[in-house]
Amino acid sequence: MSLRPTISAYTPSNTDPKLLRRIFVQREKLLEKLIARLTRSVTSGDKHHILLIGPRGSGKTHLVSLINWELQQREELQENMRIAWLGEDDAFSGFVHLAFGIARQLAEVYPEEFPADFKKPVIGYRLMMRQLPS
Repeated sequence: MSLRPTISAYTPSNTDPKLLRRIFVQREKLLEKLIARLTRSVTSGDKHHILLIGPRGSGKTHLVSLINWELQQREELQENMRIAWLGEDDAFSGFVHLAFGIARQLAEVYPEEFPADFKKPVIGYRLMMRQLPS
């Protein structure tokens, strides 16, 4: 019985990054351009935001998974870069829920830098604001 590497169709982050790289087709220039742009964003004041648009199955998450893996491999970026990987199936109903999702992921991956009880100060602030006279 031969064990073949598993390719997760709609969850590329569950697939070995080396395998993802091997099956990545015709977008190497785009990958390198995005990695260079994000590297510049991490190492300088020149900040970038990137929006990837395409139909389901077109390779957006595959591309982002490769970018994540490539950036994590670069030792020179580690001191100034923090990545909050949100799952492919995570859904957020608003900005606050998205912010909490990012904070939760950062607390899980970088526990020495981000507190696990990140909601406590926010909840305390909301309660204080409710008690203030109008």
